[in-house]
Amino acid sequence: MAGESAMQLAIAGGFRGYVERALAAGLRVAALEVAPQLEARLAASGGMLAQSWEQAVADLALPRVVLCDLPPGDGIERALDEGSRRLAPGDVMVDASGSWWCDTLRRWRRLRHRAVYLVDVTEAVPLAGPPRLLLAGEEQGVRVARAALLPLAPEGGLDVAGGPGAAHFLEALADGLRTLQELAVDEARQLAEAWPGRLRPGLVEELWPLAAGEQAAGRAVWLLDDAVRLEAAVPLLGQAVMLKLGERLEAHRSRPPLPRLGPFTVPEEE
Repeated sequence: MAGESAMQLAIAGGFRGYVERALAAGLRVAALEVAPQLEARLAASGGMLAQSWEQAVADLALPRVVLCDLPPGDGIERALDEGSRRLAPGDVMVDASGSWWCDTLRRWRRLRHRAVYLVDVTEAVPLAGPPRLLLAGEEQGVRVARAALLPLAPEGGLDVAGGPGAAHFLEALADGLRTLQELAVDEARQLAEAWPGRLRPGLVEELWPLAAGEQAAGRAVWLLDDAVRLEAAVPLLGQAVMLKLGERLEAHRSRPPLPRLGPFTVPEEE
């Protein structure tokens, strides 16, 4: 039985700021691959800045939970592989990368052979209501991860999205919805500017502000390929993604899409 001095959570990376969120919640965290300036805050809360995977997981309370807060690509691939090799059967690795759901399924299957649970997580912002954390994976792994991550949940709380890969799939869908919303806002503002009457200056910007960030060159482009393979008709989404990509090409600010590392796959039947 772990004592009161045991770490409650290990976090690798700082992609989405989960270390800061854990510190704000008063958790004892072993952090790996984060900014060195966090060391003093970690120590003050009873945590530590780990120098290796072995050190990061050594003092975790059982069953151990490791949150990988890294972007999609080779980094999260290596972290899940290296971290899971230091864990024991029944421990949990949590993937907050927002990777392509097929990559998540492939990693879940690999970790399952080591008897380590893989849980994917995303922070969902619904059309109505406050944001919440969504967890996905096998029931036992989700149960363990839920207890560890509950203090990190936003005001909407924490919920279960479904089986392995479901949270990351929903994150891509959310990017697609934001892309559609961005396009609709753009068109509404253009039509407002063309109206021959008088509008109070600044009113349109107040009602329909431009969305922060650019989503169409990220996860939304994955959905076009997914729709073809899954035989789902998404004409509005397809047009919105291509129009947003066209805008970036014209403005000379296009960028490569987020990486997908493996082949297309499908969930196994339960």
